[in-house]
Amino acid sequence: MSHDFTKSLIRAAKRGKASPLWRYYQHGVVPNQTASMLYRRAKIGLNLFRSSETFGQTAAHSGVRSESMNPRCYELAACGAFFLSERRDEVADVFGDAVPMFEGPAELAQLIRYFLDHPDERQAKAAMLPQLVHQHSYVNRARQVAEDIAGLSALSRRTQAPQKGAEA
Repeated sequence: MSHDFTKSLIRAAKRGKASPLWRYYQHGVVPNQTASMLYRRAKIGLNLFRSSETFGQTAAHSGVRSESMNPRCYELAACGAFFLSERRDEVADVFGDAVPMFEGPAELAQLIRYFLDHPDERQAKAAMLPQLVHQHSYVNRARQVAEDIAGLSALSRRTQAPQKGAEA
């Protein structure tokens, strides 16, 4: 789904000022402070995953479905921004029902209509998101990596040490 939907967005952007989406198009790199402000101001954020390892019109799409989340999921959630996401197993693992997922344009349109018509439900889900990603900070990730390395190092030393009673 994302490949076709993304191509549609790219076509709209290429139409330039003739596109009804032009006024929403951000040119160039969007600074983090601006991005977080935009996330918070949006009624509904949209998380799409790319299906290629490269960018542009000549990008080859592998057809392999990835399972992990992208950074935008963490960014939107940390900002407390309600969002809809393409279906990924890790999104469900981390967010449960707090992030509704879709598999195609029709389902996405249905979810957008629903949550625009149900602001209380949308706001309740958004309020849960920062706590769901709180433990996923860079500091906590670095701590986990250090603990994993220490554990592997200790395991390696134990397996390389001569065993008692073993002959040399």
